[in-house]
Amino acid sequence: MLLRVRAAEATVYTPNVFSPNGDGHNDYFTLFTRADHVALILRLQVFDRWGNLVFDGQNLPIGHEPSGWNGTWRGRELPLAVYTWRAQLQLNDGTHQHLAGSVTLVR
Repeated sequence: MLLRVRAAEATVYTPNVFSPNGDGHNDYFTLFTRADHVALILRLQVFDRWGNLVFDGQNLPIGHEPSGWNGTWRGRELPLAVYTWRAQLQLNDGTHQHLAGSVTLVR
């Protein structure tokens, strides 16, 4: 998925599928962009289909996968499903941008 961030004209890349299976590829869900446009992910939240908050990351470096969601909740692996997410970004010009979408967890 490709989202445009208006204030800084940054392009934010959000995977629509990830596979936290320990193979070293796509094991975490996070947001990606050029660091010269987005300073920080102020908050990244992920919800299951019932609206339960399964991940709540704050002050995450943009594109740093190990800081993202690893597909677990309360220490347990979650099942294959579509999860919704929302994020608040701090742009380098000092403004904030809110984004939302969905991601599919596969194993």
